[in-house]
Amino acid sequence: MLQLVQGQTNETIVVTLWESLTITSDIYYQFEFQHSVTKQLVNVVYAATSDLSTYPERYNEFAINTAVTFANTPAGEWHYKVYQQEGVSGPRGILLEQGKLFIQQTPAFSYTKPNDSTTYTIPAN
Repeated sequence: MLQLVQGQTNETIVVTLWESLTITSDIYYQFEFQHSVTKQLVNVVYAATSDLSTYPERYNEFAINTAVTFANTPAGEWHYKVYQQEGVSGPRGILLEQGKLFIQQTPAFSYTKPNDSTTYTIPAN
């Protein structure tokens, strides 16, 4: 399961796409995210050259800005599918991976501990 935090500008998604890939040039990955309740869709396309992984044959890592990509969408459980795509606007290819994504809500508040020290007086007997 992938986990992201809503409103963050610098997060990553780690998936394993290489083992199912059938094209060898002009590789793009189309990520399709669908909210499990509202059925809202979000699509993102990444070039293979934007893979941050040092070992792309083992895993693939992509930067994601949830503040922009998931702007005006609800937090919660999403389903994702990743398709191969030949060219930036080419037709959707075969399904490479699918799974769940959980987008955690940004904390609404932060707790600040009071600075007052507590003093106790013990009555004399």
